[in-house]
Amino acid sequence: MLPPFITLYYQFSANIAAWIPLTFFFILPFFFLLGNPPAIPAVKFGHQISPLLRLFLDMLLLVSIPLHICMLFICASYWVNSDLSAISSFGFLVGVGFFSGLVAINGGHELLHPHHCFAPSIKTKNGFLLLPITFANQLSKILAAITLSTVCFGCFQEMHLSIHHKYVGTIKDHYTARRNQTLYNFLLQNFLIYIKDILRLVFCLFSLGKYNKSKASTNFSALLSFVLAVIFYRHLGASGILFFILQSVFAILLLEWINYLQHYGVVRKFNFNGSLEPVREWHTWCQNDWFNNIFLLNLFRHSDHHINSHKPYYLLRDLDTSLRYPYPFIAMMYLSLIPTVFFPIANQVLDSHCQYDSNT
Repeated sequence: MLPPFITLYYQFSANIAAWIPLTFFFILPFFFLLGNPPAIPAVKFGHQISPLLRLFLDMLLLVSIPLHICMLFICASYWVNSDLSAISSFGFLVGVGFFSGLVAINGGHELLHPHHCFAPSIKTKNGFLLLPITFANQLSKILAAITLSTVCFGCFQEMHLSIHHKYVGTIKDHYTARRNQTLYNFLLQNFLIYIKDILRLVFCLFSLGKYNKSKASTNFSALLSFVLAVIFYRHLGASGILFFILQSVFAILLLEWINYLQHYGVVRKFNFNGSLEPVREWHTWCQNDWFNNIFLLNLFRHSDHHINSHKPYYLLRDLDTSLRYPYPFIAMMYLSLIPTVFFPIANQVLDSHCQYDSNT
C-alpha cells in the first residue's frame, strides 16, 4: 500500500518529484474515470467466501498499518532533508496527506465497525482475521486507534459511531452538509469541532479532566499521536513535527471533502410517532467504479454501508436507488470548489429523488 512515488522520487529532481503524489491522486483518477470503467462486482448474496479469501482481505488492512507508518517516516525525511521550493514543499505535503487519508482514515474507518455479518455469503461466524468475534472486535478497535493516531484523528472514532451513523441526514450530524451549504463553510464548521475535541483530549491526557472509560479508545489514539510526534521530533526536529501535523490536517481535509459529497443535502424524515425514519438508500450519494472500489475499500457503496454498518467492505453492494451524481466523483470534487456550479447539479438530483421518495 506504499504509494509509488517513494521509489520514483530518486529518479527526478526534488522539485519535480514532490508533485508526484498529488498528481497521482488528482490527475490519474480523472483520466481513468473518463472512460466509465466497469465496477468490481460485489459478492452476491448466497455466494460462499472461503475462509482463506476472507483472511487475505482482512490482512490487507492489517499490513497497511506498518506500511503507512514507514511511508510517513520516509516522506518526512525526504521533505525535511530535500531542497524543495516553497510551492513544491506544499504540494508534497498535500499529496502525502491525501494518501494518509486514503490509507489511515479509510482503513481506520473499516476497522472501527464490528463485523458480525452472518449472511449465507460467510461460511464461518468468525470475525476479523477469522478470530472469535468478541476478541476480533476488540482487536480491530485497537488497530483502528493505532491507524488513526498517524493522522492525529482519534476523535473520529467516537464521532463516527455515536453521531454520524446514528444521526446521518439530521441537523445533529455535522458530517451531513446542508442543502446549499458551501464546501468551505462545511470544512470550517467541522475543523472548529475537531479543534474543540482535540483540546478536550489534551485536557484529559494531562490529567486535568475526569477520565472517561467510554472514551478509552479515543484517548489511546491521542496518546499514540503524541508519541509519534515525539519520535518525529527526536529524529527530524521541529520540521518533523510540522510535517506530521500538516499531513494530518490534509488527511482530515480529504475525509471532510468526501463526506461533503457523500451526504450533501440529504434529509431523514420523522415518522408519525416522532421517531426518526431508518436510513434508506437515498440518504447517501454513491458511485460504483473499479478505481474507487480498489483505493477506497468500496467506500462509495456508501448506502449499503450505512444500512448495514456491520458488513465488511468486501460484502458491500451497490444499491440502485442511491443518490448519484451525473459526473464522476473526482469531477464533482473539482466542481464542489465552485458552489454556483455545484449547487444546481446536486440540487437537481436531490429534487428528483424527493419526488421518487414521495411516491414510494
